[in-house]
Amino acid sequence: MRREDADGPPALTGPQAQALLDEAPCAMIATDPDGFLIYANHTLKRWLDRPGLLDNDKVRLPDLLTTPGRIFYETHVAPMLHLQGHVREIACHLKGATSDTLPVLLNGVARQDAAGKIDRIDFVLFDARERASYEQALREAQQESETLADIVRASPNAIARTTGDGRVRSWNRAAEIMTGRSAKAALGEPIDQMLCFQDQPEWFRTRRTELAKNSVLDFEARLEPAVDLDVTMAKIGESFSLEGGSDFVFIMRDITVRKQAERDLSLMVREMNHRVKNTLTIVSAMARQTLHSEESEAFSERLFSLSKAHDVLTRSYWGAIDLVEIVNLTREEAGGRKRLDHDGPPVRLAPRQATSFAMLLHELVTNALKYGALSVPEGHVELRYELTGPDDNRQFRLTWREIDGPPVEPPGQSGFGSTLINTLFTAEFNAQAEVEFAPDGFRCALEFAYKPPPES
Repeated sequence: MRREDADGPPALTGPQAQALLDEAPCAMIATDPDGFLIYANHTLKRWLDRPGLLDNDKVRLPDLLTTPGRIFYETHVAPMLHLQGHVREIACHLKGATSDTLPVLLNGVARQDAAGKIDRIDFVLFDARERASYEQALREAQQESETLADIVRASPNAIARTTGDGRVRSWNRAAEIMTGRSAKAALGEPIDQMLCFQDQPEWFRTRRTELAKNSVLDFEARLEPAVDLDVTMAKIGESFSLEGGSDFVFIMRDITVRKQAERDLSLMVREMNHRVKNTLTIVSAMARQTLHSEESEAFSERLFSLSKAHDVLTRSYWGAIDLVEIVNLTREEAGGRKRLDHDGPPVRLAPRQATSFAMLLHELVTNALKYGALSVPEGHVELRYELTGPDDNRQFRLTWREIDGPPVEPPGQSGFGSTLINTLFTAEFNAQAEVEFAPDGFRCALEFAYKPPPES
């Protein structure tokens, strides 16, 4: 029966209080002064999967704990209970019926009799699985953070972090060495004052605007007085600064040696190109003095075509180029797009292939200008090329077709163009060549196995 109090809520009866203890969301235990269990609620028995836990009168609380917890109980918990009368938030593990363990937080209070002697100890154990999981995640995050911090400190690349408005938050050792500015001096200062890029006084504002469309931005800059840098700028989440916006991280790699090598290479290539063109000019002058005027003119035109192809290759540092760059040279010789219409996919050529195509197309357009479709105003040329077949067996096919030109007749003897086709393409490229002097216009077709040049 419940007792009604005038000044408070109804009190719980004995059975109600017992049910509250037994089904509490935490484990409740009572032991004698030596730690032997005299009471354990249903929650503890369920956690341990031991419904008959109290059938054995000799069960001690430390026997329910794993070895580390049992040792700590005997050396610390029991003495503290006798000395100060309580323990708080002791982390330990209960042994389950299987190999599983349950992390708990143990709290205990010593109860004394009228004479002040401990006659009972009450324990409350809270389920700490969520807390243990959180603490494990926290430890892992801290370990990862420390690892990343070690990487940043030891990195040979300069690394800096700024607020959204560009003020330095962190500055690693490599940044100190690169700029001569200590981390203490850099903190809180504008990044574009710590990194003075040549001819870019407000580079941070410009790059931040560009970065609004991307999450990462790469660019090159020159640090005064003469250090070339490859800079990666990236957003790294929301800043907690009053200014708001994303923080930025900067990774700066010293590429001075590479840039100097590129400048030296560019100078060398320009010098080589200049000398080759001078040589071709001398050869052309010798031809004019040695050959008949008509022959020397044709020879000089071929040298000039070769020189233009050489210019294209020089701009690519004698790497692979697209066939369309050679075709554009031919189109200029033909008189523009209306006179020479071309269509084809991207086709990468090695330098030797590009030179051969330049010579061949020059001969074709020269003949068309002298005798074929380009010798009359209404005539024009269609140039088509394509790649067919699977990637491991590509076939290249090119067709040259002259339209609306004067009637065509086969020549009495083979010219230089025929020699080019027979020597360069038929023999050297193992190409299949088709040449037709049709009355309505000259046609030429070439086909050979295509192998793209390696990536530079």
